[in-house]
Amino acid sequence: MSRGAATDALRHPRDLVLIFGNPLDAKSAAFDGFDPELDAVWMGEAAEEPNHVWAHQANIALFIAAMRHFRDGLRKRGFTVHYRALDDPPNTGTLAEELLAVASRLTPQKLIVVQPSEWRMEQNLNTAARQLGLELEVRACRPTAAV
Repeated sequence: MSRGAATDALRHPRDLVLIFGNPLDAKSAAFDGFDPELDAVWMGEAAEEPNHVWAHQANIALFIAAMRHFRDGLRKRGFTVHYRALDDPPNTGTLAEELLAVASRLTPQKLIVVQPSEWRMEQNLNTAARQLGLELEVRACRPTAAV
């Protein structure tokens, strides 16, 4: 693929892989078939998320640090990662609205995610995909090795 075609593909990726903070796994099924020249990753921080499950502020800070570290690792591997930080001026505070905004701008052909750990998140993703007129491919989460 030519450099120009790869650049255009990243502005309008074939697949947009959605990564949330749980799990952060470079071997996730979400990356099966991922092509850095055709596909992109989206990650986001949202102020609303700690309101659904109580967490200490120190845990929230560690969670965000882990997400940002994972994002940086993906970028070092040559992945295009669209990332919305909490302190980005246009951040709406909700993952669903952030996803709608980025997917509307990027116009991917498909959204890919591993099975969300919360029913609420799965419903939000299904609603967003319908609003965007995009297929949402939900992949099974692979078991991780015991530590």
